[in-house]
Formats: sequence, C-alpha cells, structure tokens
Amino acid sequence: MNFGLELYWRQHADLLRAAAELESELAGPRFAHSAEAARNHLVQISGKLTVHLQMEDRGLYPAFLASADPRVRSVATRFRDSMGGLKASADAFFRAWLRPDAIAADPDGFRVDARALLRALAERIAAEDIELYPLAGRLG
Repeated sequence: MNFGLELYWRQHADLLRAAAELESELAGPRFAHSAEAARNHLVQISGKLTVHLQMEDRGLYPAFLASADPRVRSVATRFRDSMGGLKASADAFFRAWLRPDAIAADPDGFRVDARALLRALAERIAAEDIELYPLAGRLG
C-alpha cells in the first residue's frame, strides 16, 4: 500500500531545513537586532508543523492503527500517544513567542526555548523516519 510517505519525508526535510535556518539566525551575532527575522522563521515552522501533524493525525496514524499487523499498531500507538507532549509544548512555545515583540523583549529566553523545541522536533522526526515510517510496507 502506498500512503504517500514521500510527502511526509519531504515535510520532514522542509521542517528540518526551516529549523536549521532558525538555528543559524539564533547563532548569528546580530540575533538580538533581528528578532523579526527569527519570528518569520518561527511562523514558517509553525505553519509547516501544523499541516504535517494534521496530515499524520487524519491519514497516516489511522492507517497504521488499522493495520492487521500487531507490531505496526503497537508502534503507531506508542508514537501517537507520545506526540501529545511535543504538540502541547510546541503549541505553548508558539503562543508565547509569536506574539508581537516577544522575541525582541527576551532574545536570550527565546534562544533557549527555541533550541529546546528544535532539538525535540529533530529527535521526533528522526524517530519517525527510522522506526515508524518504514513500517508502511507492513500495512495491510
């Protein structure tokens, strides 16, 4: 069965690229003076992540959870259940830091929070790419 995993992998690559661009912005010497650029990267990440999670929730996870293979169902359940924490953290992060002037008001706090979120996102993407998505061949 083909569940369009190419699109999910492409979305992962897009998210990682956007995250790398934000990380580059955070590491730059002018970061404190370019909060708007960081906010623009954040808007991109937020949008990409929202679309990706909705697609997984509506398409990928239901297909995995309906699989006849108990291993596929077990892994998908574990991933789906663990997603709640990351999603809640990401939602809180975006609510806090996408407010106008929030980044400029506390660039050091933003840098710490952003790096924590980017690290968690990269870890989740790697886990899905290595463990979850390869199970698609076992769906049925």
